Amino acid sequence: MSIILSLACLAAIVVVNLNIAKQFLLSDSKTRALFGIKEITIFFYQYYFVILGIISVILGVIAIKKKEYRLLYLFALLLSVLSIISVFIRLWRLMI
Repeated sequence: MSIILSLACLAAIVVVNLNIAKQFLLSDSKTRALFGIKEITIFFYQYYFVILGIISVILGVIAIKKKEYRLLYLFALLLSVLSIISVFIRLWRLMI
């Protein structure tokens, strides 16, 4: 379950960042100068995806404490941390 939540979070983050990159490419030079403000106001909902990552981390920690498939849940935990970090990194700049 933790892996599915992490992958869903990563997929949603990629989709949002693609939309941000499209908006950036369609904007003129004046808007590009202040695009950070536009990004925060229009695409603020991207930060709600952290909730999926946190739930995924909690599920991974619970599974590790139960000692079920330890390696699989360590992978799920790493994927969860990656999804949380990727919310705050501006991946759309790599997509331009």
